[in-house]
This record gives sequence, structure tokens and C-alpha cells, in this order.
Amino acid sequence: MRLPYHTGSDRFGGSVPAIPFALFVFKGDLHYGPWYTIIVALMTALIGLLFPPETKDVDLSK
Repeated sequence: MRLPYHTGSDRFGGSVPAIPFALFVFKGDLHYGPWYTIIVALMTALIGLLFPPETKDVDLSK
């Protein structure tokens, strides 16, 4: 679990400050930069809702 977590937080979490700033500089619109943060948050929520394993009728005490 350590490798996927650190890879994800490095690639997405580490780029959150830089990419919106670059988008702001590129487009010149102050409201254009936060879209990257919003899209990453929506992707995370969507993946978290669609792909968790089913735990019905599974003994979770192990």
C-alpha cells in the first residue's frame, strides 16, 4: 500500500500547487487555475465510489 499511496500523492498532490499556477499564467484568467484541483478531487471521488471491494457477507474481523 505504501508505493501506490506515495506515487499518487507525489504525482497528483505534489503537482496541485504548480499546475493551477501554470494554467493561470498561461491563460491569464484567475478562475482558470483551480479547475485542475476540482478535476483531481472529482476523479478521486469517482474512483473511490466505483472501485472499492464489496464487503457484504465478508468476515472483516480477520
